Amino acid sequence: MSKTYQKTETDTPDAPGVAVPERVSVAMAEIAESMQEGLLALAVGAGMQVMNALMEADVSALAGLKGKHNPERVAVRHG
Repeated sequence: MSKTYQKTETDTPDAPGVAVPERVSVAMAEIAESMQEGLLALAVGAGMQVMNALMEADVSALAGLKGKHNPERVAVRHG
């Protein structure tokens, strides 16, 4: 019996390029609150906001704009 952990390649879709926004805005009120908690909280909070913006951009690219109905779409927002 052999284990297949990390011995097989995963199928990933071939994308021409990853669309990354030039700017991501970070809420200043959350930054001020995080600074009181410390540098780690600030870094985690800013990173989470950036990841949320990137994930939302990816979802919009795959599933279309939120609230717009498209009967030809193949992807959905939440599963």
